[in-house]
Parts: sequence; structure tokens; C-alpha cells
Amino acid sequence: MDFFANRYVGGKPKELLMFPCIQCGLCCRKVGVVIAAGVEFPYKADETGKCEMLDEDNLCRVYETRPLICNIEKLAESLANG
Repeated sequence: MDFFANRYVGGKPKELLMFPCIQCGLCCRKVGVVIAAGVEFPYKADETGKCEMLDEDNLCRVYETRPLICNIEKLAESLANG
């Protein structure tokens, strides 16, 4: 059984927060919403809300060192562990 199968975040199964990146760029194109909500984010968003680290091929320029909010699995684990 998967490590996350019996873990919960906010009363919901943790596996609901996990999904693989398919390089569609959708999450990275909504960073402006996150910044406008007051969430601390280390990069800027352009006028459309797109993260400055998203390249033309929908790849993150800092993927290996991306912020916690950009790593759904690690974010869920962090929330579950308090």
C-alpha cells in the first residue's frame, strides 16, 4: 500500500492532493492568484499571472529547487506532519 494511503490533510485523504506534473503549465500560470492572496512566493508573476520561472515549453526553470507551494507531494506531507 502506498505510504500516503492512510494519511489525511484537512480531513481529506492525502492522495487527493497528489498528482503528477504533466507539464501543462496550468499551475504555473496561476501564480498571480497566489501572490494576490498574500502567500509568500519567491518569484514574480507577469501581467497574466504566469510565474517568471515557467519557460516556453511549460517547464520550470527551477524545478529541482522549486518552492514548497509548487511541490504538491511535499506540501501535502508538510501539512500532514504539522
